[in-house]
Amino acid sequence: MEGAGPHLTSGVKGNWTGLYQRFLSSPNFISWFSVRKEEANQKLRLIHLDQLCKADIGFWMRDKQEVEIVDFLLQVKECLSRATRQYPSVSAQTVHTLQSQIRTIISSLPEDLQSCLKSSFSSP
Repeated sequence: MEGAGPHLTSGVKGNWTGLYQRFLSSPNFISWFSVRKEEANQKLRLIHLDQLCKADIGFWMRDKQEVEIVDFLLQVKECLSRATRQYPSVSAQTVHTLQSQIRTIISSLPEDLQSCLKSSFSSP
């Protein structure tokens, strides 16, 4: 509080420490914190989707074993499913790019595994 508290940006003088202590122990804090935490998590998920879209999947897969690739595939699929359910603001381009990434991953796997996965991943 001393080095970066609100007294540096506000001309109002008072017991800032006491005010924040009361706020942190009040029921309002839990509600406020929950909302802020969800906003931050949503932002992180959207950034994660953006980074998945930009990733060079082929380069990443070069030294990975089959089980690691399938695990990653499942994670990407889950991220895409969750995003389309929870965040209608996810762009159609992002969805299309992630679907393309999923197809790239599947096509890198052996034929028998590809046929199994293609039926499971036909609709994101």
